[in-house]
Amino acid sequence: MKKKLIILLMINLHINAQTTLISDSNFELYLIEEGLDDIVDGSVLTSNINVVTVIDINGRNISNLTGVGDFTMLENLQCYMNPIDVIDVSQNENLLEIDFSETNITTIDLSGNLLLERLRFNNTLVTNIDVSNNINLEELICYDSQLNTLNIENNIELTLLNCFSNNLAELDLSNHPNLVFVWVSNNQLEHLKIKNGNNSNIVDFDATNNSNLTCIYVDDKDASYLTNWEIDTTSNFVETDVECEAISVNSMPLSLDFSLHPNPAKNKVIINSNNPIKTIYLYDITGKFIAKYNETIINLKPNFKSGLYFIKVVSEERIGVKKLIIE
Repeated sequence: MKKKLIILLMINLHINAQTTLISDSNFELYLIEEGLDDIVDGSVLTSNINVVTVIDINGRNISNLTGVGDFTMLENLQCYMNPIDVIDVSQNENLLEIDFSETNITTIDLSGNLLLERLRFNNTLVTNIDVSNNINLEELICYDSQLNTLNIENNIELTLLNCFSNNLAELDLSNHPNLVFVWVSNNQLEHLKIKNGNNSNIVDFDATNNSNLTCIYVDDKDASYLTNWEIDTTSNFVETDVECEAISVNSMPLSLDFSLHPNPAKNKVIINSNNPIKTIYLYDITGKFIAKYNETIINLKPNFKSGLYFIKVVSEERIGVKKLIIE
């Protein structure tokens, strides 16, 4: 009798050891809908999920993905439009695609996802991401985020890069001969290199709305296909540093005179100039880009803390910079 009890106890312990914690009830409801679980009790049999290859939980109001690491065969994780703050995919070594767009995630560790081919995180608060280990990455879509830097030197398999509307100041794509689609508009680009030996392979290129971008390094600045590439009128295709330096010397902008009222300012500031104003940029005291405006009246509260800022005003041919004190 004692032996039977011991055996039963061991079986129960074994069963308990094979369960995975699922902290979010909405996540567990999804598993129930997929036939992987039966009741909402905060756990699921690991044997039911460790063979799953796709999770599609877009827009399900899920805030916690605890347990996703036990989906060891997972290849595709679609979790955009959820109030998720943190996600751990370090155990999902078979992951090929992940989309965490429109979430609250600010950072993610992808160093262990060596097979990753497609990465999407548009409309997020991510300021920096390390994809140096993801050498198989083919598509990177990260538009409307907060990226300040983007190092993709090791991702030579990239065919699609969509990172428009970030805060990128420089981008080097010279090590990416497979690129077909390049969308980098609405950034703060000052340096862009895309001299990759295969520019003719690119069918769609957009680097507009980068007012400080003077030179774009390409294979052949006189190539006919460049007429289809979208760039600003102030940007130029070049092949060498010498060509870029010559353009920079000849295109130094004239100084723009403008006024700030009031200054110091509390709730709003009004910018006036005799020249038509094209764009206004706001920087903090360290020179870090804060915001971009197309209106001449800027509302300051409650977005900005008190302190010293810099306002840069750009017209068609002139640029001016002044200090702004926010009280």
